[in-house]
Amino acid sequence: MLLKKIILNNYGLYKGKKIFDLTPRMKYNKIRPVVLFGGKNGAGKTTLFDSLRLALYGKNSLGNRVSKQEYLDFLRSRIHRSPSDVVGSSNASVALEFDYVSMGLTDTYFVERSWAIGNGKGILEHLRIEKNGEKLEGVTADFWQGFVEDIIPERLSTLFFFDGEKKIQDIAQDGVGNKALAESIRSLLGLDIVERLKSDLGIYRSREVKKVASQSCVAQLATLESERFSFEEGLSNIIEKLGEVRKDIDMIEGAVRRKESQLHSEGHVFARQRESLIVRKSELATSIEEIQKAIREECEEVFPFSFCPTVAKKLVVQIENEVDQRRLRIVGDELKNIELELLRSLEGFGGEGVQVPAIVSSVIEGRLNAIHSGVESQEFLGLSESESQHVLSWLSAAEKDSRPRMQRLAQRLEEVVRELQKVDREIAKSPSDSVLNPIMEELAGLNQRLGMKEREYHVLEDQKRIIKNKISETNRLYERLVKREQDELAAGERVEMVARIQNGLDEYIDKLTRAKIEELKTTVASCFNSLSRKGDLIREIDIDPETFGVTLLDRYGNSLPKEELSSGEKQMYAVAMLWALTKASGRALPVIIDTPLGRLDSDHRRKLIQNYFPKASEQVIILSTDTEVDQDWYNELSPSISHCYHLKYDSDSNQTIVSNEYFWRG
Repeated sequence: MLLKKIILNNYGLYKGKKIFDLTPRMKYNKIRPVVLFGGKNGAGKTTLFDSLRLALYGKNSLGNRVSKQEYLDFLRSRIHRSPSDVVGSSNASVALEFDYVSMGLTDTYFVERSWAIGNGKGILEHLRIEKNGEKLEGVTADFWQGFVEDIIPERLSTLFFFDGEKKIQDIAQDGVGNKALAESIRSLLGLDIVERLKSDLGIYRSREVKKVASQSCVAQLATLESERFSFEEGLSNIIEKLGEVRKDIDMIEGAVRRKESQLHSEGHVFARQRESLIVRKSELATSIEEIQKAIREECEEVFPFSFCPTVAKKLVVQIENEVDQRRLRIVGDELKNIELELLRSLEGFGGEGVQVPAIVSSVIEGRLNAIHSGVESQEFLGLSESESQHVLSWLSAAEKDSRPRMQRLAQRLEEVVRELQKVDREIAKSPSDSVLNPIMEELAGLNQRLGMKEREYHVLEDQKRIIKNKISETNRLYERLVKREQDELAAGERVEMVARIQNGLDEYIDKLTRAKIEELKTTVASCFNSLSRKGDLIREIDIDPETFGVTLLDRYGNSLPKEELSSGEKQMYAVAMLWALTKASGRALPVIIDTPLGRLDSDHRRKLIQNYFPKASEQVIILSTDTEVDQDWYNELSPSISHCYHLKYDSDSNQTIVSNEYFWRG
């Protein structure tokens, strides 16, 4: 479907006939999909937006609960009024021209809704339809409605023609998000029509059976119908409560995560380790005392000898030298005694010319002289042999044993002191109880609430299961009664077929819903991440096929409550949901967006302008204020803009002045 032009005549703020070309134009060999309407608040953008739906759907554009008279009153209120007119307008019209491809052929349709104040002051509405320039005679409003419904069902139109403020907020807000999403998905899949068909078949079957059933059977069927209605109503309420409780659980889980994060930032990790840190500190202090005691003991022993290694070496040499001299003196003394003893024994011994005693004395004296030449006259230390050995052993132990032990003790002491300093710092980081206790209490309260809500959820689940069983039992009894009676019917086979069709429709609805939801899960996450300035904020979404409750999962697979999204992210989520739904619909339809960028920051505006508007459809009609698509964003969107209109309200004439430009350029 391609919208070609919309024509307003005395409609709302639009005085006289105003024609808007909506066909995307080709520039530089490329079709530019965006037709941009600019206007400040109150300039007539929403009036133009509503006129498109009015031209297509007439009374249904106001909703299915609007009476005929309310619709006529609406039409009357949309006839243009100008304070300068002597005679006010008494008629108005909206007309839409569009192309529609069917069976490979493109036809151009023109539909005009016009209305006028009749002589009886009532509103007279007229519908005119042309196909390829020829008026279609005898086409009633009902026929047209059916035709349009085949192209773009009114229930689906909100996916393609949506108010950037209201529709987006409906989906973005948790309170109505599930309901809005459920309506959108059912509309998308046409499930509401299937459910209506199923209901109609049930009514038909019951009527056929009741025609021949006994009074008692009819009464029993009525009772069962009443009970089933009551059970279904209760089931609907429980499903709605389940959605609300699920939402509460998601909110509380998000609050728990935020509170745990706050605890972590306040040093809760250190607080949890505080006791073990204190124990460790005590252990380290004990170790330090033990090491210091060992060091003192080493210092009390021979370790001080190692302080002066040069002096120690000289002392060793001196001691060893004195020991040697002492030994030489002993040897000298012994030789002298031997000499004396030999001289006494050899006295008078020898022959002529040979004095043996003199020879012995000369030899021994020579050796004594050699010994005496190496012996100092006085010892410096004067240590005894045992004292010298003690001192030498001390010096040796100091160098070989005590020094390495002291090095190991010093290294160990340094390590323990460093660890003690680290433990002291971590203890210092531990927040005081006055800081943590309030957070811990809040966290405990949240976990308590979470537990209550989870129990409530399980209780509701049990109630849902019980009511479903009751409905099944009621249906079983109902079916048994109907089956018994339908055997009496001439049309029993036909009625039985209706029952089989109803069962088939149930299965069809269930399978189709689950299949489409699986498709939506991936598409919504992909669309959202292309619009979010945080990239892959959402990894995937989960949609409950019964409650249509949506659970967002972040990039780590954790549940991400929508409350944790910013206002802009919620709006991006809603746009992504609508975008995914339109993709899933598989329908080549135009997208019309009123007030698209409200409440968004610059990053999200850029994402919409770069990633959504140019790709939303082959025809995208945007109605914006000058603060939404401003000059910078206009330049950004310019490669996709076909042409523009500027809507300016003139207070003197109470009408909208239209020009072919966008505030500052065309």
